[in-house]
Amino acid sequence: MTHMLFRLSRVAALVLGIGMMAYMIEKRYYERMVAEAIMLFVFLGVSILYEKKRKLFSTGYIFLFIVFFITYNLFPCYFIKENLVLLQYKKVGERVPSDQFFLYFIVYISCMCIIAVLLSLKRKTILPVKREFTYESDIAVWLMGILFCLPVTIYGGVSMALLYAPIICYVFLRLKIRKYHISLFLFCMVTGSAIVILHFVIYRYIMVEYFLPIILAYLFIESYTEKSKPKKIICLLVLGIVAVGLYGVVSEIVKLNYFFNKQYDIQLILQNTAALSHYIENQIYRLFGIWSILGGNIIEYVQENGYFYGITFIKAAAPIFGFPYISLPLISASMVGASYAQPGLLAEGYANFGIIGSILNLLFPYLIAEGCLDYFLKKKNLFSICLLTVPFSKVLLDGGSINSIIIGIIMCFICFFIAGVCHNLKVRLISNIRVRRILKWN
Repeated sequence: MTHMLFRLSRVAALVLGIGMMAYMIEKRYYERMVAEAIMLFVFLGVSILYEKKRKLFSTGYIFLFIVFFITYNLFPCYFIKENLVLLQYKKVGERVPSDQFFLYFIVYISCMCIIAVLLSLKRKTILPVKREFTYESDIAVWLMGILFCLPVTIYGGVSMALLYAPIICYVFLRLKIRKYHISLFLFCMVTGSAIVILHFVIYRYIMVEYFLPIILAYLFIESYTEKSKPKKIICLLVLGIVAVGLYGVVSEIVKLNYFFNKQYDIQLILQNTAALSHYIENQIYRLFGIWSILGGNIIEYVQENGYFYGITFIKAAAPIFGFPYISLPLISASMVGASYAQPGLLAEGYANFGIIGSILNLLFPYLIAEGCLDYFLKKKNLFSICLLTVPFSKVLLDGGSINSIIIGIIMCFICFFIAGVCHNLKVRLISNIRVRRILKWN
């Protein structure tokens, strides 16, 4: 099962990489073709090394595949001069940067080499023969989820929407472990999850924060337990990709109708091949391609105006130390006529410390994900799976930052606070009982 997931990712990388190289040959960008071949070869090498050392198809590896290989390799390679001109024609009034591919190439190769060295130095993961999970008290999670997280999420609006994501992920994990048999406390949490999802259903980026962790958790569980048949996983992956594509199309139409008073007919668009193709292409661009444009704008802005030397990372500390906070998303948005546009990890790092900043800013999420994987291998509980999935939803598909990962981690600890307190009290109680028994026998 695990090997099948790794093999599928490598097959996908080969198909996409070779396709991109063929496209570069057709357009006579031979240097770019060679660079893409090197990037593909390096990814395949790191993929094989990761599987050998870590053995689990986890968030860290998915980050390598989606963010490194697709977002910061394939799409920067695709945006040759002709395509940038075409994009400028399509998006009148929006700034489209010049070609930054070889800067991306340097950052990509540097990161991959560092990751390869770190993996080479790491001990092989030893998986237990009996691969089971421990889980928190449903009552403890229910108390925090329903009595605190639910009202705070609803009252706090979109700014607090991520708070309930760990509860939704936990509910899925518990239902899967219980083979979808529901208890009273789980029923209450399922009901609370439905209320929260319906409350924010119009916001696509929030739905990503709610459902992507479930997908990641499912893949991780199947990789860890190796209970599912490969054919089943392949079918689910295909259905998942189709479902995500259709949801992206429908949600975009709904957003245009709801927020911009448009009158698009969803049924007619889904039945029109040309219109459907246009919207699907737009979804792919919004998920992966847009970060080359938004990031390229910020890279050019910094090259013209100078680096920020870390002040974009510390929004909360700006008023304390008396310096102006620089918001990269606002600068980025001003270039494309939006209200808020996160430029992505690579551009955020470059804006502060140049290429070194880009390398470090891309490595940090990977290292944090690997740290969460190590924590799971030590604890093997559902909280550690939530910690391995929930904080990374934005950086995988929505251009999140290091701050979004930190906030996600904090949200996980808040949701499991009572469960953690109960666990620590239980451990202390058991420890005290053992000590008393030892003293009694002595």
